[in-house]
Amino acid sequence: MDREFIEKLNSVSEWVGQEDRSELADNAIFFHEEEDGLVRVSGPKGAFEHRLKPLAELFSSGAADLAVMKWDDPRYLSLLYAIEGEIKRVYEANPEMTDSAVMLALDQLAMKPETTSNDLLVKAVTRRLRLTLSMDDYSRDEVRKGLRKILASVKRHKAAAGVRGYLDFIMAHVP
Repeated sequence: MDREFIEKLNSVSEWVGQEDRSELADNAIFFHEEEDGLVRVSGPKGAFEHRLKPLAELFSSGAADLAVMKWDDPRYLSLLYAIEGEIKRVYEANPEMTDSAVMLALDQLAMKPETTSNDLLVKAVTRRLRLTLSMDDYSRDEVRKGLRKILASVKRHKAAAGVRGYLDFIMAHVP
């Protein structure tokens, strides 16, 4: 987690209580197209720019019990959604993309999430992970396990529904 980013985020946010006793802030976050890791955040109380830390610096040091990870836990759903939401966004911009391209990118990231690559999908997922891990604590192993979970889903949907089976699935089911 990046404490400096959280402090800046809180300074421009107005937190509103929700029915489930959680809080929600209305912010807009934009990635700079040319500068890797630079984000602009706009909120009700102002705006700021921030350079996200490299992914390797954002992993929490806490050890997770990887044997009992519950993927329906909102904490892990948030991680999975960050990854799948970014895959969907890249696919919308590149409709020629196939499940095989997703499998290659996720396989590379599952081995070493902090990897650098020129692959558009790897770069996009890494960028989104940097933002997600700036705001929440996930260990490297939790991120790797999440990437592997999605990779297994891609393989399953590709085998069942063809070349874009997974991509068609996330287009229908990921908001």
